[in-house]
Amino acid sequence: MVTPSEVRSYPKMIFGNDINLRTLEERIFEAELVVSDMAGTTICDGGLVLGAFRNTAVEMGIPTGSEAFDSTMQQVRDTMGQSKIIVFRQIFNDESLALLANNKFEDNYKQMIAEKGAKEVPGASELFSTLRARLIKIALTTGFDKSIQDLLIDGLGWTNKIDAAICPTQEVKGRPEPDMIELAMKTTGVSSSQNILVVGDTASDIKSGRAAGVGLTIGVLSGAHSSGDLLSAGADLVLESILELTTLIYAFGRPIN
Repeated sequence: MVTPSEVRSYPKMIFGNDINLRTLEERIFEAELVVSDMAGTTICDGGLVLGAFRNTAVEMGIPTGSEAFDSTMQQVRDTMGQSKIIVFRQIFNDESLALLANNKFEDNYKQMIAEKGAKEVPGASELFSTLRARLIKIALTTGFDKSIQDLLIDGLGWTNKIDAAICPTQEVKGRPEPDMIELAMKTTGVSSSQNILVVGDTASDIKSGRAAGVGLTIGVLSGAHSSGDLLSAGADLVLESILELTTLIYAFGRPIN
């Protein structure tokens, strides 16, 4: 069992400006729901998302090595975690081109997953089990559409390990808006946004959590963005990976039922 004093000195944990150990302990103990990102947070990305974006850019007529290509890929990196169709709308500023690019991206990503397979970030299943044992619900959110989200969840055998899977739709805005978190809260019957922990590897994940008024926003360094990016977005805490979140749940979470 990890004690609070041990957690205080844990070398892979960075506190944001507005958080202290006592608040951290209280928020984790009161948690009813963890809303977690997928690719880069609970699922190993291995560059697949960026690779799918690169292939899509080329297929859309943006040549590699060009200034336009470099600018496009930088915009992709900056907006990681957001709804993919929104990103393409920003890039092309044309609805028909954005829809075409989004379809190509989905095809490219699905092909990469079919070839290389989806792998969980080490500790993901352990985290799910730890949360379930403490009656804390888990919702997975993503910037992908439902077909890709279902493909990943089914492929990893997570269907019965989570309580909700939320993705952007016409009615539900993607990150950095709070819509997916609010829907997860409604779907799982959580009583207060203060009893939600949001976990993600991008600034958009953190901004979404802040917009929803959750109890704790946690950035992880297993994906797209740096600790500086996550802290600048308002992260209360930055961890190496979700494995460290399991450690905190053991240390501060409610007793096992």
